[in-house]
Amino acid sequence: MIPWALSQNTALEISVEEVTRIKPLFMLGPREGHTVHWVIEVAPETLQKIEGKFAYLGMTKCKMKIYDSVTQCYNCQRFGHTARTCIDGQPRCRMCSERHDSRTCKSLTVKCPNCHSNKHDAASMKCPARTAATRKLTRQTDFGINDKSKNEKSKSSTTQSE
Repeated sequence: MIPWALSQNTALEISVEEVTRIKPLFMLGPREGHTVHWVIEVAPETLQKIEGKFAYLGMTKCKMKIYDSVTQCYNCQRFGHTARTCIDGQPRCRMCSERHDSRTCKSLTVKCPNCHSNKHDAASMKCPARTAATRKLTRQTDFGINDKSKNEKSKSSTTQSE
């Protein structure tokens, strides 16, 4: 956040020191679209001040909320890592669960490689394995509730509309 943005958001009661520790991580959504989601990393104390509130960036009003999406590997389809760091040598199809690249799948059978359900594929938001991975991620995030892991930082997402 740049200095002029701090003056636009006095209601958030964020100090200059807190602003300097806000770290943009990555952007979600279509790059050419009207809505962009920025994921930022903030200290737990800052998160408590901004969660559920709005911030103004220029002429844009942005909703601040927790980013709780878990990463999914497009190689093995498991959660918690990406294809770039995957150690599984062979790809697994997200649709039929067989050992081939999902982009070349010709099977009409649907089977989740994570929970083995025949009702959805690996990308389903209804997958119990995704729910469990999201719950694990939430448990590992320091929301400032306890002092066990002061080094962990909380991730927050901002929604920006043009």
